[in-house]
Amino acid sequence: ARFRGNQANYYLKTYQYNRALEAYLEARDQAALLDDQMITATFDANVASVYAMMGNAQAARVAAGRALAAAERSDLPIRDGILLHLGLLDARAGEKERAFARLEESLQHTRSRPATPQAPGVERPAVVELRSLELFVVEAIRNGWHEDAASLIERSRQLRLAHKDDPLPLTPVSLTAEGLVAQASGDLREAEEKLTAAIEVGKRITPLGLPDAYVRRA
Repeated sequence: ARFRGNQANYYLKTYQYNRALEAYLEARDQAALLDDQMITATFDANVASVYAMMGNAQAARVAAGRALAAAERSDLPIRDGILLHLGLLDARAGEKERAFARLEESLQHTRSRPATPQAPGVERPAVVELRSLELFVVEAIRNGWHEDAASLIERSRQLRLAHKDDPLPLTPVSLTAEGLVAQASGDLREAEEKLTAAIEVGKRITPLGLPDAYVRRA
């Protein structure tokens, strides 16, 4: 299951969505046969992400709902990420109240994590919280929820200030959010600069950078 999951990760990073989906589904089924709830839920969450990237919101919701059910049933530490994904799907469907309720529930789970990660490669809660807020900034601006976007940006700013002694990283999501804010306010030059920076930072994660930043810059 893990081998097939690693293959799926590679396909996803190289934008081979159909092959990624096929590999994740196989990996999930193999993990389910082993009754490994953590890996099964993780692969279901990955399946949801691929469906969302392919524009199949309904299938993405079903897969994310299945992942959340497994996470809650076994009290898994990935509930915040799954709730966040469901919230983003709600936002894309225009379901504002439900989307923000999911966001707040997700953040509650994030804040309950140990302040210092217990395993290598695990991000500290403040980093996860910041990324969650900034992802919602992007969705809020897409939907024209400008007051909500401004509120989320202020929350992000306060979170960064609270960690000024141990600064939170600047990410492609951060830069994309800042670029969209600049675009919404009419400052197209700053918007282009921020989105170009988002692409360059994104290239450190995946060779081509993040597609959304390219689209927004264009």
